[in-house]
Amino acid sequence: MAASPSNLVPVFQLYGEVETARWPEAEAGFVHLETIRARAGLHNWEIRPHRHVDLHQCLLILKGRGRFTVDGAEQPVAAPAVLSVPPTLIHAFAFEPDTEGYVLTVSDTFLSRALEGEPGLLSICGGPVAVSVKSERDLASLASAFEAVDYELHWPRPGRARAIVAYLNLILIAADRLVAEGQRQVGAPAREAALLDALRGLIHRHALENWGVEDYARALCVTSGRLTAACRRIAGRSPMQLVHDRLMIEAKRNLIYTCMSVQEISYALGFADPAYFSRFFSRRQGVSPQRFRQGQQAQPSQV
Repeated sequence: MAASPSNLVPVFQLYGEVETARWPEAEAGFVHLETIRARAGLHNWEIRPHRHVDLHQCLLILKGRGRFTVDGAEQPVAAPAVLSVPPTLIHAFAFEPDTEGYVLTVSDTFLSRALEGEPGLLSICGGPVAVSVKSERDLASLASAFEAVDYELHWPRPGRARAIVAYLNLILIAADRLVAEGQRQVGAPAREAALLDALRGLIHRHALENWGVEDYARALCVTSGRLTAACRRIAGRSPMQLVHDRLMIEAKRNLIYTCMSVQEISYALGFADPAYFSRFFSRRQGVSPQRFRQGQQAQPSQV
């Protein structure tokens, strides 16, 4: 676990543990798979709020039900379902006893290298996802791919790295199709939808670095105009509004879960002037950062 002295939210590799990379070539990143029972069963089936710095997690729930919470927003989930959590988001799970399924954890480094040249497959990694699996065929395919990754990790054989990349691709393709069928806006052009998905992934990684629209467009190999048009068509918001949404999530997270001062939070989010940060927050939230924190502390049950 790693956490700054003022941070009240634990930062884990695997929940409750300090882990070294479980990958044959450590420099390639981190890949791990375990059953939901193996981890949640040790903690009375409850995984309390925590986050991962650079790890993506994808869960396949085969049996049972529970609650999935991301940055304070809770929703029920029931098998069969796929859940996805990108790096940095504070998340928690509460499962019914004897829930069955898998948790696949992959480092950002490994995922980026493994899927280089296939940015469309990263769409499910751009934000939190909870989607039902309605087709028995889709469920069987996902379960088979998760089981195959588990086998490759435990029984090293020639070509293991390539095999895991292949199975990971299958998982991401299947999950992306489920999201497209269940959540994506009907009629949205596929290329624009993929572009927005890729932008969201970049925002999660670079929102605190003061990137402008041109920086994101350059990273996505498109013009600023095309990127803005895609965002407005599909999300109804400009690229910078999406960046600001992300900054607000980070600001609220720090106000709720840490002891950092408003000034410290403003600097951590890349604001040179704490007064400007306070105005930025107040315009979007309707109250100042300090009032927001006080309101959350007065209603702990809602955090």
